[in-house]
Amino acid sequence: MYTSHHNQEDDTFSLLNQLEQLTLESVSPTSSSTNQQQQSKGYQNAVLFYDQIIKDVPLLVPQFNIIMKEYRQHICDIPKTFQRVYDLFKDHKHLIKGFSQFLPREYKHVEEKKKEVKEGEEEDEKDAAVLYVAKVKQRFKSTPQIYQQFLVTLKIFNGNNQAEIASLINILFIGHNDLIQDFKHFLPRPK
Repeated sequence: MYTSHHNQEDDTFSLLNQLEQLTLESVSPTSSSTNQQQQSKGYQNAVLFYDQIIKDVPLLVPQFNIIMKEYRQHICDIPKTFQRVYDLFKDHKHLIKGFSQFLPREYKHVEEKKKEVKEGEEEDEKDAAVLYVAKVKQRFKSTPQIYQQFLVTLKIFNGNNQAEIASLINILFIGHNDLIQDFKHFLPRPK
């Protein structure tokens, strides 16, 4: 029993050292006294982060330990390690953000850029939806009941039963193939 507990402590210590090492890789070389302060602070941050994982998602700790062990053994590089941690903590954004503090600077910028691109794509998608609704409204200006039915249809089916909503849009917009084709852009892609 003591051996098992001792091995677990060794694993935890190794994981904390690995997180600290990631931190040190993100800091440019400095004087030795400053470097020692950064090492100490890096270790403290690693302890706090690891405690947060244990507190928030205790069932994920073994998987996190495996990921970090594989990084330490050079089985996975930093980008692969980050992706695995990101996937593991996908429902816990604060843990992803916490782990990101241990990444070297160049990887932090990559992740920030990915986030900016994703936000930009989401904004473009919203803009396209607004333009599409405006196009439908303009097209059916002389027959507002069709536009109103379109809005009711969107509200009723809000993401549910896509085949049925596509069928209703096909009927509602009969003779307006461009609107039908444009609407298909907003349906989720089959996987």
